[in-house]
Amino acid sequence: MNTLKEVRIALGLDQRELGELLEISSRQAQQYISHYETGKREMNDKFYKKFMDKTGIDLKKTLQDHTLIVADREKFQALNKGRHLIPGVPVFDIAVSAGVVPQIRDEPGELPAFYLQMPLFRDCVFGARVSGDSMYPEIRNGDYVVCKEILSKDSIIYGDIYLIITHDGVETVKHLHPHEKEDWVMLVPFNKSVPPTPMPRKNIARIFKVKGVIKGY
Repeated sequence: MNTLKEVRIALGLDQRELGELLEISSRQAQQYISHYETGKREMNDKFYKKFMDKTGIDLKKTLQDHTLIVADREKFQALNKGRHLIPGVPVFDIAVSAGVVPQIRDEPGELPAFYLQMPLFRDCVFGARVSGDSMYPEIRNGDYVVCKEILSKDSIIYGDIYLIITHDGVETVKHLHPHEKEDWVMLVPFNKSVPPTPMPRKNIARIFKVKGVIKGY
């Protein structure tokens, strides 16, 4: 995310709504946010602090890192709960290895912690928190991955990051690489201390491309 406008749209807010959320008077709310978005008014530390206090998002770091940085998960979830928004991508505050499979199998389970509304992720089906350090520091323990299902194995781009689910329910987020055997693949971590894992293609039940990462720190 490169601009305040992109973050605002991702939150499903118009300029007036964001201004009022930041406790700017109703008469001036839209104009103030417009000035911030166009650069007529410079965002300072006071503005960044107020934004974090009201949304849970570290706006300054979000704009620096070009990805949504959730600094206060409870405030971020509270902002999204009880609001009549067009549903976006459901994001679950549960570790990938702990409970996402029931969700994508349309079985009863956890409710989404919030919905992510970003044009980039319109074709994604869910997001979930990652546990473990095998992809550190590319994906850290506690980060969220936003995933798009790959229905044809022929559309896999080797080297990209995927969430792999096996027929026996094992889940893992790894870089996917070809194997010397045509009917196998290599699951490669970013953390060099963790060895790659060879896997027969027939063991893979579903594949999801990781289209984005929401930093959880």
